[in-house]
Amino acid sequence: MVTTTPTRFKVKVNTHKGSSYWTLSGSTTILEDAVVFTMESMPDFFRQSLEQDFIELLPVE
Repeated sequence: MVTTTPTRFKVKVNTHKGSSYWTLSGSTTILEDAVVFTMESMPDFFRQSLEQDFIELLPVE
């Protein structure tokens, strides 16, 4: 669950099989290939998922 939102972030998805990260198309990939989002650049349909317990935002500098 997201409590504070970093300015730039990658979205981590935690599952029973491990972790993966969002791409711009909505699929998942390894950390190095994940898209760096801002709340402004994130598509609306992705934002709905940010409240889920298995979603984590990883800050990017």
